[in-house]
Amino acid sequence: AKVLRLSHRARSEHTTGRLNALIAADAEAVELCLGTLHLCWSAVLRILVALGLLYAQLGPASFAALGTLLLMMPVQTSLVIRSSKAQKRALQHTDERVKTFSEAVGAITTLKCYAWEEPALRRVLACRDDELRWLRVRVSLNAVNFAMISLNVTLMAAATFSAYTLGGGVLDASTTFTSIALFGNLQGPLFLVPQAISQLVSARVSLRRLDELLLADELPDASRNAPTVGSGGAGGEVIEGVGGAFRSDAGHPVAVEIRGADFSWEADGGESTRRRRSSQAMNSPLLTAAQQQALERQDSAPVGGAGGGPSDV
Repeated sequence: AKVLRLSHRARSEHTTGRLNALIAADAEAVELCLGTLHLCWSAVLRILVALGLLYAQLGPASFAALGTLLLMMPVQTSLVIRSSKAQKRALQHTDERVKTFSEAVGAITTLKCYAWEEPALRRVLACRDDELRWLRVRVSLNAVNFAMISLNVTLMAAATFSAYTLGGGVLDASTTFTSIALFGNLQGPLFLVPQAISQLVSARVSLRRLDELLLADELPDASRNAPTVGSGGAGGEVIEGVGGAFRSDAGHPVAVEIRGADFSWEADGGESTRRRRSSQAMNSPLLTAAQQQALERQDSAPVGGAGGGPSDV
């Protein structure tokens, strides 16, 4: 319903390719994020429980595992941020690719007539190459992040056992195998947390793109702005519209008369959508209290400067 109500300026900003990407990719990213929210808090709870059991088993040496985890978190956070930026760039190239492809399909007759298939194909493939390049960057960053997750468990176990041994503890079979089992329980939550954070960041990027569409300018409500016809007296009609009255008298020299009408263009395209929503300039008319008479069987036309309102009249 929102797509059908977009204004002309909003349609120029949200092309068919961008709308397709919003429906196919961004909406799906938000849906996937909602499914991983519970995994995120449950994974944090499982990590805390496992660390508590390690403290009960190994004593203060378990803080070495916590320290190792905290040292690796800034590196993983940096990888997640870089992955988010790569995804944003990839989505921009996806919009451009779908837009270019849609334009080529829409003008397929012209492309065939002038034998422009090869240049059009090169444009689409160039957009696809840029999109794949940023997708490879994102996949590579995620692969490094997941590799570090697997390495975390090994580093945490090595640091904990080293601290326990240096503190005078004795690693017998029961202590060793119990601690290894607890470190194994940490591997699952440590794998889920960065994945959930990555999906949260992806959903944040998608929500921003969807937010621009949902806050885009809309056409006026047709039911609210539809003119109403009433009696004008002397066999005529008065059409009440937005900002003024339009008079049409049968058998009168004046065929159509406009009194006190306001005309305006859309909001300024230089402002952001959110600012245009909150500014009053959006509804400020450029031509106010217009007076116009169209005599019967005579040609008449409004004349004025560019952007002054004669085209709307």
